[in-house]
Amino acid sequence: MRRSTRSPSLAEFVEDIVQNRKGAKTPISTLRMVEEIRRRFPDCEHTDKELADIVATLAIVAGVAIAFDQIADGEHGRPDSLFERRR
Repeated sequence: MRRSTRSPSLAEFVEDIVQNRKGAKTPISTLRMVEEIRRRFPDCEHTDKELADIVATLAIVAGVAIAFDQIADGEHGRPDSLFERRR
């Protein structure tokens, strides 16, 4: 059986971290997760808020505690709305 050498998708990356955090005593930090996603996927076009929402959704579905740290809208130059993107 051949092993795939492809990189995980953003969702797979987040799911792996969430699954590894099951049973942890501290919650997943949305702020730290967004920072880690930005390092791993520097060309990601999602806003920080969208990334935090993805992290939160996957953590909640998995039953993992989450800390909703403050995320600034449009951080990292990613606009939060289609209107802003088209300017």
